[in-house]
Amino acid sequence: MDTPQLEYAGPRTPRLVRSRWPWLDIAMAVGLLLAIAFLVFTPKFGSNPGKEAAAATDVSMLDQALARFRRDVGRRPTDAEGLDALVNAPDPAEPWLGPYFKRGETPTSTT
Repeated sequence: MDTPQLEYAGPRTPRLVRSRWPWLDIAMAVGLLLAIAFLVFTPKFGSNPGKEAAAATDVSMLDQALARFRRDVGRRPTDAEGLDALVNAPDPAEPWLGPYFKRGETPTSTT
């Protein structure tokens, strides 16, 4: 049984496959790089531990002041009085033992 002899056709070189839409390849590469950069840099710059600690301290101070106001006066400040009732007596007839904040100690809101 004879096997057919194959002829040598020379080295085969791969053809360069060109994309039909090269701008799409570039856009995908840029998008991938942006996604990687977002994942790498967001945790470092996304939070500010100093501001978070200051906000937690402010909330704690407010909570304590409101608790003392409620213990002394027997109610929470009304909407009309607002948080000013923690610094200035809302009604002289009530048993207000404040101020519940010292000057310069009041929580400040920064935007």
